[in-house]
Amino acid sequence: MEVGRTNPLHKLDRALGDGLERTVRSHHRRRLTRIGWEGAFDPAPEPWAIGEPPPRKGNALRVCIDGEESFEAIVEAIRGARSHIHLAGWHMEADFVVSKDPEVTLEEVLAEAGRRVEVRVLVWGGAPVPPPLRPRRGEAKELGERLSRHKGVSFRP
Repeated sequence: MEVGRTNPLHKLDRALGDGLERTVRSHHRRRLTRIGWEGAFDPAPEPWAIGEPPPRKGNALRVCIDGEESFEAIVEAIRGARSHIHLAGWHMEADFVVSKDPEVTLEEVLAEAGRRVEVRVLVWGGAPVPPPLRPRRGEAKELGERLSRHKGVSFRP
């Protein structure tokens, strides 16, 4: 028997979670259908990289298993960029330490890169509801204002 199946609080949590998920999926299905991308919810059976547009030559994929390996690879890629940097994510914090060196923060790495190449940062605009969901809209706005102060760095929620 699954733990929590009979607990009323767990049942309520599951029902609310399932309802929220259905609402979000329905909202995104409508939006994607409006722009002709309804197939994103029902992908074709072939491997994920086959389709339209086709994969471009010259791309590479590096699988990083944990945070230490991942962040070192990200910093290396940002510092080695020759033309531009496009960074997208759900939530970012300017003061987040991205290296073994505690002085190396996300903001510092992006600011340095912005002096050499174009840097574009895209994050979720924040939760429209009060805590506990994060980031909140004010946090996303604050991050954008902070990063956009640096030459060559642009931000969009």
